[in-house]
Amino acid sequence: MRQNRDAIVRCIKVDCVRAVNSIVEISDSGRAPKNKPAVFALALVAAHGTLEAKALAFQNLAKACRIGTHLFHFAEYVNALRGWGRGLRSTVGRWCLEQEADKLAHQVVKHQQRDSWSNGDLLRLAHPKAPSA
Repeated sequence: MRQNRDAIVRCIKVDCVRAVNSIVEISDSGRAPKNKPAVFALALVAAHGTLEAKALAFQNLAKACRIGTHLFHFAEYVNALRGWGRGLRSTVGRWCLEQEADKLAHQVVKHQQRDSWSNGDLLRLAHPKAPSA
């Protein structure tokens, strides 16, 4: 696992935009048997990437983290790798706000807690503000 992490970090340092695009493409297309490695790789970009790469990773978070469990995995990885900043908080809040209401309700009920994170934890960190009631 450590060798894989180191290889991903090297790819991020060589061409971070290409790394993010590859991660998102593989995750979004469903070509990987499990999505957890793609979520981990995106968290590595959030920790080791340039500002441009981090912005691109945050912009594409919903494509890699399509369900609540993926978001909880991402939160756990990022928490271990770098901690929470304003950009990450607003990205997680935007993930919640971009979901359709019925889809978000389904995610909240189905994926209540994973990796020691709950929906309440993420909401407390992100402080999403809905555009309307």
